[in-house]
Amino acid sequence: MGIFTREKDSGIFLSFGTPDCQTAHSFLLGELVRMRANFIGPTIPLDTRRKGNLGEFIALRVAREGNLGAAETFAANAVNPLNPISISGLDLSYFLFNDEDPAKDLLFIQETKTTSGVDLSYGDNLIKDYAKLFGIDVTTTLQTRLQVICNQIELERNKEHLCERVLLLGGELAEQCSRTVLLPTIVHEKHGTNPVSKLLAIREAIASQGWPIRNIAPWSIAFCDLEQRLTRIARGQA
Repeated sequence: MGIFTREKDSGIFLSFGTPDCQTAHSFLLGELVRMRANFIGPTIPLDTRRKGNLGEFIALRVAREGNLGAAETFAANAVNPLNPISISGLDLSYFLFNDEDPAKDLLFIQETKTTSGVDLSYGDNLIKDYAKLFGIDVTTTLQTRLQVICNQIELERNKEHLCERVLLLGGELAEQCSRTVLLPTIVHEKHGTNPVSKLLAIREAIASQGWPIRNIAPWSIAFCDLEQRLTRIARGQA
């Protein structure tokens, strides 16, 4: 059993710490220590950007406990979650390249929102994030962002042979992206929230953009006392 338990309810994946939130807290803090993170001072408040980056870091750790642990991963902010700035682009993208048949390659795109609000309304911004992939701003379209990843694969990872396969996972329309799975994710307060109903509504809204609903698999990652817990983690406190 991993650090995070995963359950499924109405097509929504629910994750939480095992056996409790403090165990997950300690694990995440240990990972940041191992990464030599620059923790913020004991009196510095946790700002919105660091909070979001930490949410992406948490989502990445949950993903690595599952089948995405073997994926070629791109995570601009999750690898430096206490950075006071947030790098633009896809929050998290995972490529599962099939060794035998490139036609079976898969792309998972995980946009993440972190909120302690019990109504989870901040999670509605996930709808806008995915809308950008086929919006009018060419700098945020899926094809543009896949080209950036292609450049990283070639120039940073020396895997030029994968570039064409990356670009083939895109399309001119959302309906054409049959091998792309969306993972809209909310990292949220555990107590008093209803992530299933919120993420079902978000899934429907994203599907209205043209994405096949079978290719949308929302995630909930819940922590008790999320706001103070994230602050403690950012300060390096157990």
